[in-house]
Order: sequence, then structure tokens, then C-alpha cells
Amino acid sequence: MAKYKRTIRYQYYQIKAKEINKSKAKDKIFNFAQWIKAIKDNNLMQTAIDFNDAKARIEKCDFNTTSGTWGIRIFKLRNTNIPSKAKDKEDAKVIELEEGEYLGEDIFIVFHPKNGIAMIQQNRLSLGISRIEEFLEETYNRFVVEDEKVVVSIEAILDSNGKSKIRRSDYKYLEIGFANINNFVADDDRKSLGTLMTPLKNIYGVNGNVKISLGRSGLDTLNKKEIRELVREIGMPSNKRYVRTAKLKIKEEDDMDVEIVDLFNDVCNEFIEFSIDSTIGLVFTTTISAMNDKLDKRKNELQNLIEYKERK
Repeated sequence: MAKYKRTIRYQYYQIKAKEINKSKAKDKIFNFAQWIKAIKDNNLMQTAIDFNDAKARIEKCDFNTTSGTWGIRIFKLRNTNIPSKAKDKEDAKVIELEEGEYLGEDIFIVFHPKNGIAMIQQNRLSLGISRIEEFLEETYNRFVVEDEKVVVSIEAILDSNGKSKIRRSDYKYLEIGFANINNFVADDDRKSLGTLMTPLKNIYGVNGNVKISLGRSGLDTLNKKEIRELVREIGMPSNKRYVRTAKLKIKEEDDMDVEIVDLFNDVCNEFIEFSIDSTIGLVFTTTISAMNDKLDKRKNELQNLIEYKERK
């Protein structure tokens, strides 16, 4: 059997949930065990599940008693824009799907239920972070709860080096990409974002992009207090639906080069190389085991970044 090597990138996040019917509700760690139990009780494993305008299928999910983590494989499903298969010296043929068949693009996730840390595969063709967030929230509210609906948030765990750079640098340029502007409501938790988004909303904008720079003003930095507040608000889970991209151009010292910090992509990450059988693809147990090994080695570092203290 032919094998090939593939290096896969993973990023670290923390998955939280908050009850939306309680005004003073605090973010809690997402209750993964309760969610997957409801999925299994409703006989939804290996079944196409509709959410918003997409479909997903939970292929497999297991709990590892040694690592104390959940491992899950989720497919993004589609039956449109079907590719073709080609053979030398023959016409290419569109892949035919039967009724109820889909093409699937998978991702693997490892989740620690105590600290909420999740290691999530990055794959441009499968479910992205926002879609995973939507999937968990939609299915949790549909199959788990009755009255107390929750908002699920997947928060990036930013590299500590990136955080410290932002605190001690001058700010030369800020670019923010907005989405869902029509649903945005300014309040005390997003005053700075409100100064940028409200005018866009007033002209019926839905998506938008704002670039702010010093130009030829001769100033050393943008307003540090305002930029730091913007950065804080951008990082809030409740604002993730409105801010899709955010890049900050910084300079630490006069004799140093200008550097761009991506507030969404400068996330703690991991690379794992696999030897894959071309006829089988990634194997669940092998993949989850490799992910758990990496997560275990960085557990203390990640818990420090999210300021989680493990109970003894």
C-alpha cells in the first residue's frame, strides 16, 4: 500500500459556554460530556446534522481515561460542487453521489473537560473555528437544554510572546475586518468597537474593513490607551461574531524592525507529521494519541496562559 507523509497544524483554544437567560451568568467550561451524551442518546452519531446553512457528522468520539481528554472526529459534509476523478487518456468524470451520500472533510479535536483546553486541527476545507462554535452551540441548545440556552465561545490561546509584545510596543497600524455589522449593538463591553462599527451599521453595512495608520503625521504611535482597549474588546468571546480579522503593526524599539501581530492567528500551535496510507487516510486512534502526547507536554504552559489553576 502506498504511503505518504503529511504534516498537520493544530492550534490551541479554550471552549466555554454561558447561559444567555441569566444577566450575570459567567463563562463556564463547555460541558462536553453532557453534549456528547445527548448526541448519542438521540442516535446522531455518524448521522448528517443540519445547523444553520451547513451539515456536519460526528464520526467518532471517545474518552481517554489516561489523559482525561475527549477525542472527536467531525466531518463537514457537502453534496454540491462535486469534484471529478481523472484517469490517463480518459475523459474526467464527475463523482456520482447516491441519495444520502456526501463528500466529507474531517478534523480532529482533543478536549480537556477540566480546563476547557482544546487542540483543534487546522484544515481550510473542513469546519473552521467559527463553524465548530456554531455547531456546538446549535446542537447543545437543540438536544441538551430546555430553558437555559447557552452561547458557546471558542477562545484562541495567544502565544505569551505575542501578548507581551503588544503591551510594550508602539502601534503603527491597525486593520480590522468586521462581519454581521447589522446585528451589532454597542454597549459598555464594546465602546471602542462601537465607535468604529456604529457608523458602518448606520449605512446598512453588513461586512466591512477599517484601516487606521499614522500616515506621514510624524507621530510615534497610535493612541495606546484606545488601541489596548480595542485589542481587549476584540479578544472577548461575545465580539468574535463581529470581528473576523485583526492585525496590529507594532515596533518594540527604535532600532528594531516593524512587526505585524495577527490577533487571531498568533495562536499557540503544534505541528505533527503522520505517515498515511493513501487508501485509508488518518486513523482515529493514532491521530488522537499523537495529539494527546503533544497536549500533555504543553499542558502546564497552556494553563498558565489561560490563568487556570489545577485543583489538587
